[in-house]
Amino acid sequence: MNKSGSGFSLVSFVLLFMVLMASLAIVAGFFASWHPALDSFSHLRVYLSVLMGAGSLGLLFTQYRREALLALVFAIGSFATTRDTMNGAMLPIADMPHAEHTSYSLLQLNLLFNHPEPRALLQLLAKEQPDIITLQEVSSHWLPWIDILQGSYPYQKICKDYPGSWGVAILSKRPFEGGQDGVCVGDGILALANINMGGTILTVGAVHLSWPWPFKQPMQMDYITPSLKQLDGTLILSGDFNATPWSAVMRNIAQLTGTYLVPGFGATWLTNMLPSSWVKVLGLQIDNMLISGDVMVLQAETLQADDFDHLPLLLRFTLPVMPSPSDEVPETGIVASLRSDILTSPQKQY
Repeated sequence: MNKSGSGFSLVSFVLLFMVLMASLAIVAGFFASWHPALDSFSHLRVYLSVLMGAGSLGLLFTQYRREALLALVFAIGSFATTRDTMNGAMLPIADMPHAEHTSYSLLQLNLLFNHPEPRALLQLLAKEQPDIITLQEVSSHWLPWIDILQGSYPYQKICKDYPGSWGVAILSKRPFEGGQDGVCVGDGILALANINMGGTILTVGAVHLSWPWPFKQPMQMDYITPSLKQLDGTLILSGDFNATPWSAVMRNIAQLTGTYLVPGFGATWLTNMLPSSWVKVLGLQIDNMLISGDVMVLQAETLQADDFDHLPLLLRFTLPVMPSPSDEVPETGIVASLRSDILTSPQKQY
Protein backbone atom coordinates (compact mmCIF):
# COMPACT_ATOMS: atom_id res chain seq x y z
CA MET A 1 0.00 0.00 0.00
CA ASN A 2 2.76 2.43 0.91
CA LYS A 3 4.72 1.75 -2.25
CA SER A 4 1.61 2.14 -4.36
CA GLY A 5 0.67 5.34 -2.59
CA SER A 6 4.17 6.73 -2.97
CA GLY A 7 4.16 5.92 -6.68
CA PHE A 8 0.78 7.55 -7.10
CA SER A 9 1.96 10.67 -5.25
CA LEU A 10 5.05 10.85 -7.46
CA VAL A 11 2.91 10.72 -10.62
CA SER A 12 0.65 13.41 -9.17
CA PHE A 13 3.63 15.60 -8.39
CA VAL A 14 5.09 15.17 -11.88
CA LEU A 15 1.74 16.04 -13.50
CA LEU A 16 1.30 19.06 -11.22
CA PHE A 17 4.82 20.28 -12.02
CA MET A 18 4.18 19.86 -15.77
CA VAL A 19 0.93 21.82 -15.54
CA LEU A 20 2.57 24.57 -13.50
CA MET A 21 5.51 24.98 -15.90
CA ALA A 22 3.19 25.02 -18.92
CA SER A 23 0.97 27.64 -17.27
CA LEU A 24 3.94 29.88 -16.50
CA ALA A 25 5.14 29.64 -20.10
CA ILE A 26 1.65 30.45 -21.41
CA VAL A 27 1.34 33.46 -19.10
CA ALA A 28 4.77 34.67 -20.23
CA GLY A 29 3.51 34.57 -23.82
CA PHE A 30 0.61 36.87 -22.98
CA PHE A 31 3.16 39.54 -22.01
CA ALA A 32 4.98 39.15 -25.33
CA SER A 33 4.98 42.88 -26.06
CA TRP A 34 7.34 43.44 -23.11
CA HIS A 35 10.29 41.57 -24.61
CA PRO A 36 10.97 39.30 -27.63
CA ALA A 37 11.99 36.50 -25.25
CA LEU A 38 8.42 36.38 -23.94
CA ASP A 39 7.07 36.36 -27.49
CA SER A 40 9.00 33.15 -28.09
CA PHE A 41 6.64 31.48 -25.63
CA SER A 42 3.57 32.86 -27.41
CA HIS A 43 4.49 31.04 -30.63
CA LEU A 44 4.26 27.76 -28.70
CA ARG A 45 0.91 28.54 -27.08
CA VAL A 46 -0.94 25.79 -28.95
CA TYR A 47 1.47 23.09 -27.81
CA LEU A 48 1.68 24.45 -24.28
CA SER A 49 -2.12 24.58 -23.99
CA VAL A 50 -2.45 20.98 -25.16
CA LEU A 51 0.31 19.89 -22.77
CA MET A 52 -1.35 21.72 -19.89
CA GLY A 53 -4.76 20.30 -20.75
CA ALA A 54 -3.41 16.75 -20.91
CA GLY A 55 -1.71 17.16 -17.56
CA SER A 56 -4.88 18.62 -16.07
CA LEU A 57 -6.93 15.64 -17.21
CA GLY A 58 -4.46 13.35 -15.48
CA LEU A 59 -4.69 15.39 -12.26
CA LEU A 60 -8.46 14.98 -12.17
CA PHE A 61 -7.84 11.48 -10.81
CA THR A 62 -5.60 12.70 -7.99
CA GLN A 63 -5.99 14.74 -4.83
CA TYR A 64 -5.48 17.88 -6.95
CA ARG A 65 -8.92 17.81 -8.57
CA ARG A 66 -9.74 21.44 -7.84
CA GLU A 67 -6.43 22.67 -9.22
CA ALA A 68 -6.88 20.39 -12.22
CA LEU A 69 -10.26 21.91 -13.09
CA LEU A 70 -8.89 25.45 -12.89
CA ALA A 71 -5.89 24.50 -15.00
CA LEU A 72 -8.10 22.78 -17.58
CA VAL A 73 -10.27 25.88 -17.95
CA PHE A 74 -7.16 28.03 -18.36
CA ALA A 75 -5.71 25.64 -20.96
CA ILE A 76 -8.93 25.69 -22.98
CA GLY A 77 -9.09 29.49 -22.81
CA SER A 78 -5.46 29.81 -23.90
CA PHE A 79 -5.99 27.45 -26.81
CA ALA A 80 -9.06 29.46 -27.88
CA THR A 81 -6.92 32.60 -28.31
CA THR A 82 -5.04 30.86 -31.12
CA ARG A 83 -8.10 30.32 -33.31
CA ASP A 84 -7.93 32.40 -36.48
CA THR A 85 -11.64 33.28 -36.30
CA MET A 86 -10.66 35.62 -33.46
CA ASN A 87 -7.60 37.00 -35.24
CA GLY A 88 -9.62 37.78 -38.35
CA ALA A 89 -12.63 39.30 -36.62
CA MET A 90 -12.06 42.71 -38.28
CA LEU A 91 -11.15 41.33 -41.70
CA PRO A 92 -13.20 42.84 -44.56
CA ILE A 93 -14.84 40.05 -46.59
CA ALA A 94 -16.23 40.72 -50.05
CA ASP A 95 -20.02 40.94 -49.90
CA MET A 96 -20.69 41.80 -53.54
CA PRO A 97 -21.54 39.35 -56.33
CA HIS A 98 -18.23 37.99 -57.59
CA ALA A 99 -19.27 38.31 -61.21
CA GLU A 100 -19.31 42.11 -60.88
CA HIS A 101 -15.67 42.32 -59.87
CA THR A 102 -12.51 40.88 -61.35
CA SER A 103 -10.85 38.42 -59.01
CA TYR A 104 -7.11 38.01 -58.61
CA SER A 105 -4.97 35.44 -56.86
CA LEU A 106 -1.71 35.47 -54.94
CA LEU A 107 0.26 32.34 -54.10
CA GLN A 108 2.70 32.33 -51.18
CA LEU A 109 5.38 29.65 -50.81
CA ASN A 110 8.62 29.02 -48.95
CA LEU A 111 10.55 27.10 -51.60
CA LEU A 112 12.99 25.16 -49.36
CA PHE A 113 16.45 26.36 -50.38
CA ASN A 114 17.75 22.90 -51.41
CA HIS A 115 14.55 21.39 -52.75
CA PRO A 116 15.40 18.07 -54.47
CA GLU A 117 12.81 18.45 -57.24
CA PRO A 118 12.36 22.08 -58.40
CA ARG A 119 9.96 20.90 -61.12
CA ALA A 120 7.37 20.67 -58.34
CA LEU A 121 7.12 24.48 -58.39
CA LEU A 122 6.25 24.49 -62.09
CA GLN A 123 3.67 21.82 -61.48
CA LEU A 124 2.06 23.82 -58.69
CA LEU A 125 1.94 27.01 -60.76
CA ALA A 126 0.58 25.19 -63.79
CA LYS A 127 -2.31 24.01 -61.66
CA GLU A 128 -3.14 27.20 -59.73
CA GLN A 129 -2.20 29.93 -62.26
CA PRO A 130 -1.84 32.75 -59.68
CA ASP A 131 -1.52 36.36 -60.85
CA ILE A 132 1.18 37.09 -58.26
CA ILE A 133 3.66 34.86 -56.43
CA THR A 134 5.63 35.62 -53.27
CA LEU A 135 8.58 33.33 -52.52
CA GLN A 136 11.12 32.75 -49.76
CA GLU A 137 14.39 30.78 -49.57
CA VAL A 138 15.20 31.75 -53.14
CA SER A 139 18.69 30.27 -53.14
CA SER A 140 21.07 30.06 -56.10
CA HIS A 141 19.67 26.56 -56.56
CA TRP A 142 16.31 28.12 -57.53
CA LEU A 143 17.41 31.01 -59.75
CA PRO A 144 17.52 29.05 -63.04
CA TRP A 145 14.01 27.78 -62.43
CA ILE A 146 12.65 31.22 -61.64
CA ASP A 147 14.30 32.45 -64.81
CA ILE A 148 12.31 29.80 -66.72
CA LEU A 149 9.14 31.48 -65.43
CA GLN A 150 9.98 34.78 -67.15
CA GLY A 151 7.61 33.88 -69.99
CA SER A 152 4.58 33.66 -67.70
CA TYR A 153 5.78 36.03 -64.97
CA PRO A 154 7.84 38.68 -66.79
CA TYR A 155 7.77 41.14 -63.89
CA GLN A 156 10.08 39.92 -61.16
CA LYS A 157 11.79 41.34 -58.12
CA ILE A 158 14.36 39.10 -56.44
CA CYS A 159 16.10 40.33 -53.30
CA LYS A 160 19.25 38.29 -52.81
CA ASP A 161 22.64 39.92 -52.29
CA TYR A 162 25.10 37.07 -51.85
CA PRO A 163 25.49 33.67 -53.54
CA GLY A 164 24.93 31.79 -50.31
CA SER A 165 21.95 33.81 -49.10
CA TRP A 166 18.29 32.87 -49.24
CA GLY A 167 16.39 35.56 -51.06
CA VAL A 168 12.78 36.64 -51.27
CA ALA A 169 11.00 37.27 -54.56
CA ILE A 170 7.85 38.70 -56.11
CA LEU A 171 6.76 37.38 -59.50
CA SER A 172 3.85 38.96 -61.36
CA LYS A 173 1.93 38.56 -64.59
CA ARG A 174 0.97 42.23 -64.34
CA PRO A 175 3.39 45.11 -64.77
CA PHE A 176 5.15 46.93 -61.99
CA GLU A 177 3.91 50.51 -61.78
CA GLY A 178 5.77 52.96 -63.97
CA GLY A 179 8.37 50.40 -64.96
CA GLN A 180 9.80 50.48 -61.45
CA ASP A 181 11.99 47.60 -60.30
CA GLY A 182 10.73 47.28 -56.74
CA VAL A 183 12.62 47.65 -53.46
CA CYS A 184 14.74 45.32 -51.33
CA VAL A 185 15.00 45.81 -47.57
CA GLY A 186 17.81 43.71 -46.14
CA ASP A 187 19.30 40.61 -47.71
CA GLY A 188 16.36 38.26 -48.20
CA ILE A 189 14.15 39.85 -45.53
CA LEU A 190 11.66 41.99 -47.45
CA ALA A 191 10.88 42.61 -51.13
CA LEU A 192 8.35 45.28 -52.16
CA ALA A 193 6.79 46.05 -55.52
CA ASN A 194 3.94 48.27 -56.74
CA ILE A 195 1.88 46.28 -59.23
CA ASN A 196 -0.60 47.83 -61.65
CA MET A 197 -3.76 45.74 -61.33
CA GLY A 198 -5.71 47.34 -64.17
CA GLY A 199 -5.66 50.82 -62.72
CA THR A 200 -5.43 50.01 -59.03
CA ILE A 201 -1.88 50.08 -57.66
CA LEU A 202 -1.34 47.16 -55.32
CA THR A 203 1.76 47.14 -53.12
CA VAL A 204 2.93 43.56 -52.53
CA GLY A 205 5.53 42.56 -49.97
CA ALA A 206 7.33 39.23 -49.71
CA VAL A 207 8.60 38.69 -46.15
CA HIS A 208 10.98 36.17 -44.62
CA LEU A 209 11.85 36.67 -40.97
CA SER A 210 14.29 34.50 -39.07
CA TRP A 211 13.39 32.38 -36.05
CA PRO A 212 12.23 34.20 -32.90
CA TRP A 213 14.46 35.27 -30.02
CA PRO A 214 17.22 34.30 -29.27
CA PHE A 215 17.68 34.19 -33.05
CA LYS A 216 17.70 37.15 -35.48
CA GLN A 217 13.98 37.96 -35.70
CA PRO A 218 14.00 40.90 -33.23
CA MET A 219 16.99 42.52 -35.00
CA GLN A 220 15.35 42.05 -38.40
CA MET A 221 12.15 43.64 -37.14
CA ASP A 222 14.10 46.67 -35.93
CA TYR A 223 15.76 46.90 -39.34
CA ILE A 224 12.56 46.76 -41.46
CA THR A 225 10.31 48.79 -39.13
CA PRO A 226 11.09 52.17 -40.81
CA SER A 227 10.15 50.70 -44.20
CA LEU A 228 6.96 49.13 -42.85
CA LYS A 229 5.87 52.47 -41.40
CA GLN A 230 6.08 54.06 -44.85
CA LEU A 231 3.71 51.59 -46.48
CA ASP A 232 0.23 52.84 -47.28
CA GLY A 233 -2.46 52.41 -49.90
CA THR A 234 -3.68 49.03 -51.11
CA LEU A 235 -1.35 46.46 -49.59
CA ILE A 236 -0.71 42.72 -49.24
CA LEU A 237 2.17 41.44 -47.11
CA SER A 238 2.76 37.75 -47.59
CA GLY A 239 5.46 35.42 -46.41
CA ASP A 240 7.14 33.12 -43.96
CA PHE A 241 7.15 35.31 -40.86
CA ASN A 242 8.33 32.50 -38.58
CA ALA A 243 5.68 33.91 -36.26
CA THR A 244 2.20 32.73 -35.34
CA PRO A 245 -0.84 34.95 -35.98
CA TRP A 246 -1.38 35.58 -32.25
CA SER A 247 2.23 36.63 -31.57
CA ALA A 248 3.41 40.14 -30.74
CA VAL A 249 5.49 40.19 -33.93
CA MET A 250 2.43 39.78 -36.14
CA ARG A 251 0.43 42.31 -34.12
CA ASN A 252 3.30 44.77 -34.42
CA ILE A 253 3.55 44.38 -38.21
CA ALA A 254 -0.22 44.78 -38.57
CA GLN A 255 -0.16 47.98 -36.50
CA LEU A 256 2.81 49.42 -38.38
CA THR A 257 1.19 48.83 -41.76
CA GLY A 258 -2.49 49.29 -40.90
CA THR A 259 -3.29 45.79 -42.14
CA TYR A 260 -5.41 42.84 -41.03
CA LEU A 261 -4.48 39.19 -40.74
CA VAL A 262 -6.15 36.90 -43.27
CA PRO A 263 -7.75 34.05 -41.32
CA GLY A 264 -8.46 30.53 -42.46
CA PHE A 265 -5.05 29.20 -43.47
CA GLY A 266 -4.34 27.01 -40.44
CA ALA A 267 -1.05 25.22 -39.82
CA THR A 268 1.56 25.60 -42.55
CA TRP A 269 4.82 24.14 -41.21
CA LEU A 270 6.09 21.09 -39.37
CA THR A 271 9.60 19.72 -39.15
CA ASN A 272 10.32 17.61 -42.22
CA MET A 273 11.40 14.79 -39.91
CA LEU A 274 7.66 14.04 -39.62
CA PRO A 275 5.25 13.11 -42.44
CA SER A 276 3.85 16.09 -44.37
CA SER A 277 0.34 14.70 -43.83
CA TRP A 278 0.71 15.63 -40.15
CA VAL A 279 1.20 19.34 -40.80
CA LYS A 280 -2.43 20.41 -40.57
CA VAL A 281 -2.87 18.53 -37.28
CA LEU A 282 0.44 19.11 -35.48
CA GLY A 283 2.00 22.03 -37.35
CA LEU A 284 2.28 25.75 -36.67
CA GLN A 285 0.91 28.62 -38.73
CA ILE A 286 4.04 30.65 -39.41
CA ASP A 287 3.22 31.49 -43.04
CA ASN A 288 0.71 34.35 -43.10
CA MET A 289 -0.82 37.15 -45.14
CA LEU A 290 -1.74 40.67 -44.05
CA ILE A 291 -3.99 42.90 -46.15
CA SER A 292 -5.18 46.50 -46.09
CA GLY A 293 -8.86 47.19 -45.57
CA ASP A 294 -9.67 47.79 -49.24
CA VAL A 295 -8.49 44.32 -50.31
CA MET A 296 -11.60 42.14 -50.24
CA VAL A 297 -11.07 38.42 -49.67
CA LEU A 298 -12.97 35.91 -51.77
CA GLN A 299 -11.14 32.77 -50.65
CA ALA A 300 -8.17 31.85 -48.47
CA GLU A 301 -6.90 28.30 -48.51
CA THR A 302 -3.86 26.22 -47.70
CA LEU A 303 -2.81 23.92 -50.53
CA GLN A 304 -1.32 20.47 -50.21
CA ALA A 305 2.26 20.19 -51.47
CA ASP A 306 4.12 17.14 -50.23
CA ASP A 307 7.41 18.19 -51.79
CA PHE A 308 7.83 21.36 -49.70
CA ASP A 309 8.42 21.77 -45.97
CA HIS A 310 5.98 24.70 -45.93
CA LEU A 311 2.46 24.46 -47.33
CA PRO A 312 1.54 26.99 -50.05
CA LEU A 313 -1.08 29.66 -49.30
CA LEU A 314 -3.52 30.84 -51.95
CA LEU A 315 -5.48 34.07 -51.63
CA ARG A 316 -8.25 35.04 -54.06
CA PHE A 317 -9.30 38.66 -53.73
CA THR A 318 -10.86 41.68 -55.41
CA LEU A 319 -9.74 45.29 -55.51
CA PRO A 320 -11.72 48.56 -55.43
CA VAL A 321 -11.42 49.35 -59.16
CA MET A 322 -12.53 46.84 -61.78
CA PRO A 323 -10.07 46.63 -64.69
CA SER A 324 -11.17 46.93 -68.32
CA PRO A 325 -11.48 43.70 -70.34
CA SER A 326 -8.43 44.70 -72.42
CA ASP A 327 -6.30 44.58 -69.30
CA GLU A 328 -6.73 40.83 -68.86
CA VAL A 329 -3.42 38.96 -69.02
CA PRO A 330 -3.28 36.10 -71.53
CA GLU A 331 -2.02 32.71 -70.41
CA THR A 332 1.44 32.43 -71.94
CA GLY A 333 4.93 31.17 -71.26
CA ILE A 334 6.31 28.09 -69.57
CA VAL A 335 3.40 27.61 -67.15
CA ALA A 336 0.86 27.50 -69.96
CA SER A 337 2.96 25.21 -72.13
CA LEU A 338 3.57 22.79 -69.26
CA ARG A 339 -0.03 22.63 -68.06
CA SER A 340 -0.99 19.46 -69.92
CA ASP A 341 2.12 17.34 -69.44
CA ILE A 342 3.02 18.42 -65.87
CA LEU A 343 -0.42 17.86 -64.42
CA THR A 344 -0.60 14.36 -65.92
CA SER A 345 2.95 13.34 -65.01
CA PRO A 346 3.68 11.45 -61.76
CA GLN A 347 5.05 13.47 -58.88
CA LYS A 348 7.87 12.21 -56.68
CA GLN A 349 7.03 11.58 -53.05
CA TYR A 350 9.47 12.27 -50.24
